[in-house]
Amino acid sequence: MKSFMKKAAAALLVLALCLTGMPFQNQKAEAAESNVITVIDTRTESVAPYATAGQPVSRSMTLSSAGDLTMGVYAPVKCNFTYQISQSNGTVVFGPKTVTAMDPLWTSTTNGLPLYLISISNVTVGTFQFTLTFSDSTEFDLVGLLLPKAKVTPSLDTKSIIVTKGFKDKVNVLNGGGAKFTYTSSNSKVASVDASGNVTGKKKGSANVTVKNGNTVVGTCKVTVKDNVYNPGKLSISKATRGLVTSNVYQVSYDKKGNLIVKVRLINRFGRVAKKLKNYKVTVYNEKGKTIGTYTLKSKTINLKNGKAKSLTCKIKKSKLKIKKVQDLRNMSRSPKSSGKFLWSR
Repeated sequence: MKSFMKKAAAALLVLALCLTGMPFQNQKAEAAESNVITVIDTRTESVAPYATAGQPVSRSMTLSSAGDLTMGVYAPVKCNFTYQISQSNGTVVFGPKTVTAMDPLWTSTTNGLPLYLISISNVTVGTFQFTLTFSDSTEFDLVGLLLPKAKVTPSLDTKSIIVTKGFKDKVNVLNGGGAKFTYTSSNSKVASVDASGNVTGKKKGSANVTVKNGNTVVGTCKVTVKDNVYNPGKLSISKATRGLVTSNVYQVSYDKKGNLIVKVRLINRFGRVAKKLKNYKVTVYNEKGKTIGTYTLKSKTINLKNGKAKSLTCKIKKSKLKIKKVQDLRNMSRSPKSSGKFLWSR
């Protein structure tokens, strides 16, 4: 006798919809069927499959793509059985699992036939044996559907990066899958790149880092190299706080000897002439918030009139720095902190 499933054509569609996670809606049926690959379908066999109680029955399936597998076991009535998946050499890769007639994963096809759904995620490519052992002799049908994983092509995590001169950043490849990539810079005098995608800023300017997989271009990242300078800009007199003398640290850099040069703009909006600056202190931090160095000034005559500004250059010698290794000033995490007192004219 031909398979008892011959009148249950809609069951395969139900299985496909379950696999894709879509609700059963007619308008989505065609899309659901196009996403899946049938790897087992005993309905096509000339003789209906029959299992003798306690005797394993197997069907071979070849998975040409990795993905998610859904197996549908159809029977005349809900029943007890065990199942497992083995490689062609006999190695068991999934199971054995035992199913009872009371298992909540039993459902029904559109014409009322019992259907048990088995979902297995992230299966690999290969040839496998799906083995069933029923507790009672019965006809059955088996349909297996594979939803292949979408092919994901490698790409770069960013199209542009900014690197401080003398420091590094990295161009990362997403979805590389263990493939080998090559990295080249259009101007290694500005930005060099190593075999792992680590980019080093050499001098101010721009360059393109191209990433390839063999002869295929994965992507290009624009690298902009900026000088190692903290430079938020000068505060204008009009924007300084009224009633105070504002200490605006507008630039921090290293000189050729490794000394730290701090440029300050003092802006007087107090209303009187600031004659002297006393016990002045500026602290500079690195990108992790740690102190690089501190400048102190006991006393300095400034004669700064109200509504005027004056620049002050502070040098912290390399020997006095708490962190002598050159730090990335452009990316310091905290603005320099300054404090001091002023003596006023009467």
